[in-house]
Amino acid sequence: MVVIRLSRGGSKGRPFFNIVVAEEGLRIAQDRLAYWQSVGAQSSPTVDRLIKQAAKKAA
Repeated sequence: MVVIRLSRGGSKGRPFFNIVVAEEGLRIAQDRLAYWQSVGAQSSPTVDRLIKQAAKKAA
């Protein structure tokens, strides 16, 4: 599904927003993810959450 949203730009205290049209879904290259995790890359809590959400949708 295509989503219309706002993208924040600018500096602290002086924001501006651009209207952006983007695909709602998240694509994760599972093979590349597995590779980087195998060589010791650590993912942030936010990335962990996104990976779990993508796994639920795929199942």
